[in-house]
Amino acid sequence: MVGSITNVFETMLSIDLTQVAGPYEPVDGQGEMVIGSVGFAGTTKGAVYIHFQDEFATVVAGTMLGMEPDEFGVEEVDDVIGELSNMVGGNIKSSLCDSGMTCSLSVPSVTRGPEVVINPREVIDGVVKECVFKSGQHSVRLVVALMPGE
Repeated sequence: MVGSITNVFETMLSIDLTQVAGPYEPVDGQGEMVIGSVGFAGTTKGAVYIHFQDEFATVVAGTMLGMEPDEFGVEEVDDVIGELSNMVGGNIKSSLCDSGMTCSLSVPSVTRGPEVVINPREVIDGVVKECVFKSGQHSVRLVVALMPGE
């Protein structure tokens, strides 16, 4: 889980993420929340959620696109966050499949709003893992929820 997100950020964006202890706490003034997600279905089911504040999501999008923030809009930011969610989710899916927990990955989706936070706390017969990472003043929250599938 940790390696999945740190490797994607290092490889695709040249952004180092450092895992930190404690809960994810958005910083005032860094915009609305942008959450990328992908789902799993198969012998294992669940989802991966990556939380960003809009300011960092825009930085990440600019880095990936090789553009300045005034050269693109919200749609491009959402596309990049969806693609990053797909890459991180794909890495996690590969690890699950390698462990015999076969599953397929859904199409990524992006949710955005002023105080949106996804907390999949009640997973019956499953597990929810959360990690928080920092890059400078910015934070990223990775949540993975898994349970037995059909």
